[in-house]
Amino acid sequence: MNLLGEQIKSARKKAKITQEQLARLSNISTMSIRRYESGNRVPTIDVINKIASALNIDSVDILGIPEDELDYLNKASIALHEDIETSESLFRVYEHFGYNIKYSDDNMQCIIKENDSTYTVNAYEIERMESEILSYIKFKLSELLENK
Repeated sequence: MNLLGEQIKSARKKAKITQEQLARLSNISTMSIRRYESGNRVPTIDVINKIASALNIDSVDILGIPEDELDYLNKASIALHEDIETSESLFRVYEHFGYNIKYSDDNMQCIIKENDSTYTVNAYEIERMESEILSYIKFKLSELLENK
């Protein structure tokens, strides 16, 4: 069983309902609920939202994000929203996860340091990744706001 599966099972048991009842309430098959709880399948955000709604809890509770990390993620998302066009906010996120990324003098390469290892990658790859991250964050924030 994985952490997410354990969280779903724990929330279901706390609500004192069976897998079958959760399946009916969330409009998800019983087999899928079993697979999510056992860790044989990973639910999408949409499925997590359906399960959370059926259990009358917040999706964050199912995700099992500790309060301090949730606080950090909230602060990071605010920082990214305020400064969405720059990489500086993302560099702070990278540092939080143990990566130190610097552009080379000619801005063509990025030097990534992780613990005692150093890697060099094309700067375009980092910029593309950052663009995808920012797009994903914008999408998820708008999705979360739509569900409130």
